[in-house]
Amino acid sequence: MSPETSQTRAGSGLFGETTLSVGDSFSVFQGILMTLLGFLVLFMILGMIPPFNSDGQLGLLLVLTSLQMLALGQVLGSQVTRSWLLVAVGIVFAGLGIFSCIVPGVLTSVIQPLLGIQNLITGVMILATQIIAPTLYGIRNPPAEPVALPPLLKRLLLILTITGIMVILFGVNMLAPVLLPGLMGSIVYAFFLPVLIIIMGLLTLTTVYITRKLQ
Repeated sequence: MSPETSQTRAGSGLFGETTLSVGDSFSVFQGILMTLLGFLVLFMILGMIPPFNSDGQLGLLLVLTSLQMLALGQVLGSQVTRSWLLVAVGIVFAGLGIFSCIVPGVLTSVIQPLLGIQNLITGVMILATQIIAPTLYGIRNPPAEPVALPPLLKRLLLILTITGIMVILFGVNMLAPVLLPGLMGSIVYAFFLPVLIIIMGLLTLTTVYITRKLQ
């Protein structure tokens, strides 16, 4: 293959081949979609746009989680083997999410607590595997000479910590109508939902940006 052919195939600018991995590409898509969804929910609550199907947004979040299971083998903040059990769980979750988007009001009582519990576990796993466990390992097995962390790595650890906390808060917020039945639970849920979704979307995009800088 001649250099001219290789250069033509690679392209340049917007038409050039991206260096994003599959996981990073999905994270960019997920971050943009969650940020857009958060703003739409916020505008709906403020009365700037007409109300839309709330079950659709919950179903969409569940479908995104299912795609992570099926395509990337990522669940609970960790990379796992895509076993038949994981594929089956991903298909079931995707089916519930798609059904909730198409037929609103039927699975609300199931999907909302399911998303809440899943995000609680995910947030705890992010903090445990990405922050707490490495920190404890460094304390128990200190290096012979102190090693200064690069600024980008410190920023990434900070972003991961905030992400874990936000995911836990999102899970608690999804369970608010169950834990606080009545008007109070609905108010807490409606007030914090768009803010948390926007923050989680922006944190996802920031994480991809920093990890790309570290590579």
